[in-house]
Amino acid sequence: MNFIKLAYDLDVFKKNIQSPPINREKMKKDFYEAGADKIIEIIADDCIECFFLKDIEGVKKFLKLGAKYKVPNKKGLDFIKQMFKDGNRIYYKGAKVEGLAKALNINLILSQICYQISQLCDEFGYNCQRNKCNVK
Repeated sequence: MNFIKLAYDLDVFKKNIQSPPINREKMKKDFYEAGADKIIEIIADDCIECFFLKDIEGVKKFLKLGAKYKVPNKKGLDFIKQMFKDGNRIYYKGAKVEGLAKALNINLILSQICYQISQLCDEFGYNCQRNKCNVK
């Protein structure tokens, strides 16, 4: 079976823009016409950075921000950019951040985004009941 995995941020499609960055429906149609049997979409409700922020403590650890660090009163991309700035680093959307994934508690994150990745779990045969990510 030929299946395509699409992962994208929904924030760019939520904005009131007349011309989104891509036409998702046309793209899916093109994939099917090119031979795809199935398309699995992993969609970050806002932005992928919000997935990282499900583990604030891991991000703080990575940036070496102390336990008393006061988290910014911001959301999404602005939130993580501020944390990086406070950690004397710069965050660029789409740029590789060496070591961040190792600092994060992936099980914690997965438990909070289960519904967003459940299709992928099903495809790999995990028979997801939408509760396995919560297993410690």
